Amino acid sequence: MKIVATIEGRLNSKRLPGKLIMPLGKSNILDFLIKRLKKVKSIDEIIVATTKKKIDDKLVDIAKKNKIKFYRGSNNNVLKRVYEAAKNLKADAVVQVSGDSPLTDYEMIKKWIKIFKKKKPDILSEFWGNLPSGITAPIIKIDALKKSLDKNKNKKDLEHVTKFIFSNPKIFNVLFYKNKVGERYPELHLCVDELNDYNLVNHIVTNNKNNKLVCKDLIMYIKNNNHLLNINKKVFRKSNKEHQEYQKVNY
Repeated sequence: MKIVATIEGRLNSKRLPGKLIMPLGKSNILDFLIKRLKKVKSIDEIIVATTKKKIDDKLVDIAKKNKIKFYRGSNNNVLKRVYEAAKNLKADAVVQVSGDSPLTDYEMIKKWIKIFKKKKPDILSEFWGNLPSGITAPIIKIDALKKSLDKNKNKKDLEHVTKFIFSNPKIFNVLFYKNKVGERYPELHLCVDELNDYNLVNHIVTNNKNNKLVCKDLIMYIKNNNHLLNINKKVFRKSNKEHQEYQKVNY
């Protein structure tokens, strides 16, 4: 089974334009994320899935610098962009990584890939409302992405890679990862949606320079510095109601 990590991202996002090239660590957010994903040896290839817009040439340059692949596709149809990026690499499944999640937990991804290969679901995802946001990435069969793309008739849903899957639990085999002791901390938001999110992530990275922070380390650091939660406490969070409703029905 060939596992490919797709990093989706573009620089003209509305809430925080250019965030993927904002400084982080010794370089920028995208570069930092790529280096973390390279720690996962069970990922066969990494590909940046961006758009054809001129502004995103900078993301292509970062991919080239890190000697990984890139794919340029639709600006708004993110599902199609991720699917085509993975298809070009002849992937069997994708680790669908959001470019605005630089602290994606590479140790957790290693664990999830083992579970995915053993259980073979259509998708392996986090159980929402337990883990910190911005540290996980669902693993999805490319056949499930194709089915989702073919059957999806709602243009708004095409902006989200997994929305159709969680809206149609009778069509897809969904497996949720149940968090372990020490991993539960939903109050912690590490996905970079707005400037205050960046300020928190940048603070964490600046004060922990080894780039080895995984879920339990991040939680412990924040619990020891609880005031840091106030940095991005007031940032508006979009919820995935379909995902949450699916959990209520099935778990």
